[in-house]
Amino acid sequence: MQLNVSNRCSHCHEMVKSKRRDFNNQTWTVLLLLGEVHQDSVDRPLCDDCYNELRDILIERAGEIDTAAAATPGNVVPQQKPAREAPAGKMKGRKISKIAG
Repeated sequence: MQLNVSNRCSHCHEMVKSKRRDFNNQTWTVLLLLGEVHQDSVDRPLCDDCYNELRDILIERAGEIDTAAAATPGNVVPQQKPAREAPAGKMKGRKISKIAG
């Protein structure tokens, strides 16, 4: 059984107890695009200090990340639902008169 524990952090390269973190692919991609990690660190053991630092960066920059994701073509961004309209022919307060032709 592999414990995913190492004696070297792949981010800061310090000799300290490190373990593989369960960031998903999207999170690693965001960290790479922000320049916060190198490709060599992806899916590799991180020490507690580096993990907490990267986690804080993701939280602090969440608004910026959401804005960038919304501006990317192909991304689906939830929008407000339009106000519900009355069904056709059932307008309140007005009668529709028929014009004989």
